[in-house]
Amino acid sequence: PRRVAGIISFIPLLSFFLSFAADRRGPITTGSVFSLSEKGPVLDQTLCGEEAIGTGYFSFFHPDGKTLCARGTRLYQNAVFIVIPRSNAPLTLPPPWRLVDGTDSILLYDETATVPEGSDESGTLLSVTPLGFYVDDAGVLRSPRFIRHGEMWEPVLPLRELFQTQITSDGKFTVKVGSFADLSEAAKDPLRFLGIAAEKVVIREHDSHFLVVEGSGLSVLEIPRLRMVPDGDAFGRHLIEIKGPPIPRKQKGASLTTASLTARIEQTADGVTRLECLVTKRRISADDFAKLETFMKKNLPARYEVKKR
Repeated sequence: PRRVAGIISFIPLLSFFLSFAADRRGPITTGSVFSLSEKGPVLDQTLCGEEAIGTGYFSFFHPDGKTLCARGTRLYQNAVFIVIPRSNAPLTLPPPWRLVDGTDSILLYDETATVPEGSDESGTLLSVTPLGFYVDDAGVLRSPRFIRHGEMWEPVLPLRELFQTQITSDGKFTVKVGSFADLSEAAKDPLRFLGIAAEKVVIREHDSHFLVVEGSGLSVLEIPRLRMVPDGDAFGRHLIEIKGPPIPRKQKGASLTTASLTARIEQTADGVTRLECLVTKRRISADDFAKLETFMKKNLPARYEVKKR
């Protein structure tokens, strides 16, 4: 019995090494094969790199000896839409399934299925706040990749961070801040948080992620730098917008492009200074973030000063 048990336990180990050796003989083609079963859609996947981590699939090393890969099959029981990485898009889809190409992922969906308007790729109903953020019914901020509009799915790049200021020539101002980061402490001391020097400041609205401040007699307002999000998911739009007497600048526009983001700063004729950063991946590398910080430091003033007449 012991010998039999030893032989039985040896078989899966031998299969592993044979599979591993076979994988090392030639290149590995990553991707997905989509099929339909009575229980729902099925994906046969071969993944390598970060996408292979935590899948629960059979894991092995790429022929380069360094990259982790995984291979397996997953059933999406009764699903009428699923999201997978863009790099693993299936070559073909059987009707009535179709594909929507997103920024960092793709959505596969059954075009005959009924899905409520405003649903995201997780099936959660979302709405848009006056500041432009997506929230669920409980008011929790969300960062969808896809939104259902009518009978179609559309890819979106959600707003994740906002600093919007309107300043008049006589020093009256409104500051609107929204962020996935916690702003609870900011509401306790908005003057310090916003770096404001003004005669009067009034908090109009505030909660853990939003802050609206109004005032008059403004002399100085610090211009923030994008902080991204503490949980590491920075995918989406990050916006700084200042409307008021133009900020003196040597050039009217500048741009930056890296592997994970694009950023552009521009100044319009009507006095709007705007920095928009589009993050197209879930995580920003330390190198890309350092480049963004350098870009902002070079092209965005540290503060806005109202010249007294």
